[in-house]
Amino acid sequence: MLSFFGEWFSSFKQSSEDRVKSPVFGTFIFCWLSFNISSVLVLLLSKKPIEATLLSLSSKMDISDYLIGPLLTTALLLFMLPQIHLLVLKHQSGPLERAKAQQALSKEKNASSEFKIAQHEAKRKLAYRQEEQNIEHNINNVKKEIETLSAENERIRRDLDAAKELNSKVQLAVDNLNKHNETLQENFKDAAASSSSAQQVIHDLQKEIVLLKNESDKLTNNARYGASNHESMVEKNNAIIKAYPNLFQSDENGWNIVIKPEAHSYLQSYLPRS
Repeated sequence: MLSFFGEWFSSFKQSSEDRVKSPVFGTFIFCWLSFNISSVLVLLLSKKPIEATLLSLSSKMDISDYLIGPLLTTALLLFMLPQIHLLVLKHQSGPLERAKAQQALSKEKNASSEFKIAQHEAKRKLAYRQEEQNIEHNINNVKKEIETLSAENERIRRDLDAAKELNSKVQLAVDNLNKHNETLQENFKDAAASSSSAQQVIHDLQKEIVLLKNESDKLTNNARYGASNHESMVEKNNAIIKAYPNLFQSDENGWNIVIKPEAHSYLQSYLPRS
């Protein structure tokens, strides 16, 4: 129910606004209020009872006040207002044309100024864009150069690591060579000492061989003078052969001892080999 009255009030309000906006209706309302403004004010502001006020107003008003006069005035205004408006437009046409021309000239100047500003702004944006592209290109070049330098630095670092590793290997090889050289020198010293000792042993053995040979010869000579000494000589010869089996052997008769053919090779075995 409330929604129905709300819609009805909204429709009445909209229709009233449309009628007031109408030129005929609006002009008639204006003319009617012009003829009856005093009656409206009396009706609104009078402190008398409403019946007395209405009787007083009806006695003073007639049809010319609230209908004929407003209608005639409305018709007159509706006829004259367009003519007056046309006269006003004709009177204002010159100034309006000059104003329009001035306005057009001002617009043209503004458009030219705006075009120059837009052109300058476009040039500025183009220069800014070119500068931005140059900066971006320079940044890309710097990035590429940094990447190249980084790769070169990495390669140099790998080469340096390889050089350090090779230096370590060379140093280790040098240390090993030094140790081997020291070992060879010690071995050489030992070999020299061994050679000297072997030469001394050979010399002593040769002396002993000569002594033993001399003693054997003496025993042989003594054996020739007596058979009684035969057994003693044989025993001594056997003792010598037993003591040095690699150097001596008895002759075919068993009387003398002789040096073995391989005695020389046996003595050479004591010498160090190079």
